Amino acid sequence: MRKTVSDQHQERLTQARDEADRIEGPVPLVSIIIAVYNDWMQLDGCLQSLAQQTHAPSFEVIVVDDGGSAPPESIDRWANHYSFTLIRHPHAGISATRNRGIKSARGTVLLFVDADCRLRPDCLAALASAVEASPRQNSFQLRLVGDCSGMVGRAETLRLATLQDQLLQPDGCIRYLDTAALPFGAQRSIWIVVDARSGRPGVKTLLCGAN
Repeated sequence: MRKTVSDQHQERLTQARDEADRIEGPVPLVSIIIAVYNDWMQLDGCLQSLAQQTHAPSFEVIVVDDGGSAPPESIDRWANHYSFTLIRHPHAGISATRNRGIKSARGTVLLFVDADCRLRPDCLAALASAVEASPRQNSFQLRLVGDCSGMVGRAETLRLATLQDQLLQPDGCIRYLDTAALPFGAQRSIWIVVDARSGRPGVKTLLCGAN
């Protein structure tokens, strides 16, 4: 049977997708998107916390530079620990920056993290467990705590605990999802939105399990 132009075009698309899958490897469960703007030093701690995850599901890390200063050469070392992509594009604001990361994301779960956040070692494992246990839910909020190594961080922990306890319902659902700078236009089955900027210098936010 003779192939039409449309059939040939579809065949080429299929071959291209197969080749991309072969090069990129298995599709990860989680795509972690981190928008940065001149905060490379804080980002290093965030990337290190991702390298220290235990029993984590498959994940990729996509760092998108929002037109800031050049990244340090040492950032490439994280590609030895997990799937790592660095994207640079002209300054356009955090929403556009996150959307740029979405375009390159391959995972089913999108996790948006700020550069000054740290993930506890069991964070991704707890997240994957919550997602699997709640197939009818499409949005999750990670529990946020402050860095208790300093006085300001301990005060932030109390503030966050009070806020989240008020929002958490008996069934485990949360009454309010922080969607500040939420990206739009992506088609994914599950959204994980984290906006953990404390607005206070010297305060790092730790990301725990999903609510």
